[in-house]
Amino acid sequence: MLTLQIDNLQETRCREEDRELLLYAISNIAQEVLPASLRFPPITLNGSQVTLIATDKEDREAVRNILYEAAECIKINAEQVLQLKVSIGISNPYVQLTDTALAYAESLNALKARISLGPEIIIHYGDTGNHAADSHYEYSHLKILEDRVIYAIKEMQPDSASELLVQYLDTLVYKDRP
Repeated sequence: MLTLQIDNLQETRCREEDRELLLYAISNIAQEVLPASLRFPPITLNGSQVTLIATDKEDREAVRNILYEAAECIKINAEQVLQLKVSIGISNPYVQLTDTALAYAESLNALKARISLGPEIIIHYGDTGNHAADSHYEYSHLKILEDRVIYAIKEMQPDSASELLVQYLDTLVYKDRP
């Protein structure tokens, strides 16, 4: 999973209120530059642009290279087309779609490296040395569900909000049970 965040809008022609629109534009760029066979449709989520990459490669290093090349392609095009400086966090590869929440948490955690490494980076979670997200999977999963509930409410989607709230509460109630 690739999670992209815009580094800074202060030195651009864009305003802070344009951020969501810019992330949407970056999602369109990702759709254009990455083959449909390599990715799921990109989305914007909580101030980030998220792209889920799919590959049939089994070698971890080959998968890491594919992820890095995809991230670099999106980053370069965002800079050329939109004149934006962005950073991208890359999760560890995973096989089960149920691990998507963990991958999202890993990619966000990788982006935290900007604090020490600076902006305009592409960083792989495995290279950060900060693997706190592994022990906080339950929290990140709950946080993602919580954010989805809030989004559904804001978008006035009562059926979706209700279904997500049930998932959230089930996760809370049954989290300590096998």
